[in-house]
Amino acid sequence: MKDTKYYTLEGIEYRAITPYDFLDSEFGIPVQLFQKKESFGVYSSIPKKEDKTNVKRTKKAADIIFKVAVKQYVPEITEILSFDKIILLLSAILIKSLKKCNEIKTVRNDIALYLDQTASRYGKTPIEILFPCGGYNDLDAYLFNLFVENIAVNDENSRKGKK
Repeated sequence: MKDTKYYTLEGIEYRAITPYDFLDSEFGIPVQLFQKKESFGVYSSIPKKEDKTNVKRTKKAADIIFKVAVKQYVPEITEILSFDKIILLLSAILIKSLKKCNEIKTVRNDIALYLDQTASRYGKTPIEILFPCGGYNDLDAYLFNLFVENIAVNDENSRKGKK
C-alpha cells in the first residue's frame, strides 16, 4: 500500500475505498446510494435525520469504512469523533472514492429491470448500459450493479411466488 494516496481532513488521514477493501467484511460495503422509488427499505449510510437508530447504523457503517480508509484507525474512532465529524469524514471518503454515483439517487423499479434485461441481452453490466462511455470507477460499478441485481432477483422471486 505504499502507492496509496492519502488525503487529510482536520488532521485525519484517509484514502479512497474500493470494493476490494471489503472482500473479508461480513457486511460487504456498508453504503447504498440507490433506493427503489416505491420503498424506503434500502439503507444509506448518511441518515436524513438524526435519531438513535440512524446514528447507531451510521456509526457501524462508518467504523467498517474507517477500518480500511483511515490511516491511523483506532477501534474507538466513532466514539471519539462527534457525529458531525463522522458524517463529514464519511462524505469526504465517498467523494474521493466515487466518480459518477456520488449522491443518493432514486431509481424506478421498471428502469432497474430494464437495465438488467438490456445488460443481459447484450452481455454487458447495468452500469455499462447506463454509462456506455464509461467515466465510472470500480466502486461506482459495484454499488450500481449490485443494486440492480438485487431488484432483478427480488422481482424474479416474487414472480415465482405468484405461480
